[in-house]
Amino acid sequence: MSRKFTYILRWCGYGFLLMAGLDILQSFVPLQISSPLWGMATMSNLVERVPIPILGFLFVFWGEEEDRRIWEEKFLPALLWLCLGLGIVFLLMMPSIAINTFRIDRANTQQIDRTLQQEEQQLGQLSNQINQANLEQLRAIATQLKSVGMAVNIDQPQPQLKADILVQISNARTQMPDRAAALKNNQILELSKKSLKLFLGALIAGVLYLQIWRHSSWIKKLN
Repeated sequence: MSRKFTYILRWCGYGFLLMAGLDILQSFVPLQISSPLWGMATMSNLVERVPIPILGFLFVFWGEEEDRRIWEEKFLPALLWLCLGLGIVFLLMMPSIAINTFRIDRANTQQIDRTLQQEEQQLGQLSNQINQANLEQLRAIATQLKSVGMAVNIDQPQPQLKADILVQISNARTQMPDRAAALKNNQILELSKKSLKLFLGALIAGVLYLQIWRHSSWIKKLN
């Protein structure tokens, strides 16, 4: 391979590392360390951008010590230690991913439970209103129930209309626990898929960085 191509490859590597550094800085703004959602999003951004710095290190280290400038001999050891540090950081992300997954799942579950409780209270209040409502009010309530998928025939006498509405509300209250359980299962499934992908991505990234560091021991001999 020509010397000129090696120079171009190395400069591309420095450019890739610089762009990766800017992306990493952007990922941490704004800083929200206490938020598990922010933590997962930040780690996801870092893992997704791994190919660029990996290529950057490979291009910079290409050709080993051949035709290195003086400033490179001073700078490359720092890059080598940075590569080691990144490998360790990505491996340390793995327990953090597991912890944040648990925290997000717990927050999602609590949110679903709060929503279920609010809906239960609203349906209870609606039942009380129905018992005191006249025909016109019952028809207005039935129209509202139709908009949320509860089929009620409004063209019937008041006693039957009231009974039908109460049956629909009772059915809705009975189905709420099953609906909440299904929603929780769907959310944990999606969260688990994303977390597993992120977990494996962090593992692969950490191993790649450590392998580059391991097989670039020639840099230690530059000084």
